[in-house]
Amino acid sequence: MVVQRSIHLASILFAALILPLPGGVCVAGEDEEPKAAAATRGFTFRPHPLPYSRSFAVFDLGLSYRLNKSKGYYSTDSRVGVSLDLGYMRNLSPENAVGVSVFGLSDERSGRGGVRARYRRWLTPVVGADATAGIALADSDAYYSQAPRFVGSVGVQAGGLLGATLEAEQIGSSGGAGSVWDWRIGGRLGSGAGVVGTILLIGALAAFIATDSYD
Repeated sequence: MVVQRSIHLASILFAALILPLPGGVCVAGEDEEPKAAAATRGFTFRPHPLPYSRSFAVFDLGLSYRLNKSKGYYSTDSRVGVSLDLGYMRNLSPENAVGVSVFGLSDERSGRGGVRARYRRWLTPVVGADATAGIALADSDAYYSQAPRFVGSVGVQAGGLLGATLEAEQIGSSGGAGSVWDWRIGGRLGSGAGVVGTILLIGALAAFIATDSYD
């Protein structure tokens, strides 16, 4: 009788230990690593946080509007600019990613390009808050301003496809009054949406040039 009760008690304890474990008996952590490895891809073109991808591309087509008025030589009504960022970012954790990108920006004043460091804070698996800091290294019009100069931005992007930014660009100095800045707000198309937008923009530009040449 004592032996039977002991066996019955041992059976209950054994069942209590193995029932909570998914998939039956396993050593702790034995199958967790393969599952994590299977869920993580090395590189994705569209931005994703860990554990969905370890790194991702930056392909952002931007359309911006300058908030401050133009002064002096470049005093025009146009305030619209077009930009393109190409780069690479790596997820350090499910919440943080860092990277770098090269960019080009064109508006009524000049065309310029440069490089900037990037940081992304993943607010959710699909929404990220971005901050960038960099320098413009080349400028098509030396009269407008001289490179290098600072360019920085903050923004948010959803699904890696649509985003909004606030950007500041140092455009020169006003003597003893310090630096002069451009401030721009804008929207961005990322990853696949950015590629489609770039193709459409190139097509529209080519059509405009062709039409203008016939005139």
